[in-house]
Amino acid sequence: MARRHADSYDWHSDTHHLECPRCGHHSVVAHGEGRYACLRCRWHRDVASSSGPLPIPVLIAIAIITIILITGIG
Repeated sequence: MARRHADSYDWHSDTHHLECPRCGHHSVVAHGEGRYACLRCRWHRDVASSSGPLPIPVLIAIAIITIILITGIG
């Protein structure tokens, strides 16, 4: 008679089932820090690099708007 241990490892309980935004299947896996890919439709996203610094033209525009608001020009 085979005994089943209460503390036996069940890989289903530790798996996170993420739904793919493209195909809708629960087949998205993590590939390192902030990188995800769907095993079914090959969709991928790197969320670590998507939150980088603002581009220089945007920073210049913010600075100009701030100066205008502070000095009251206009």
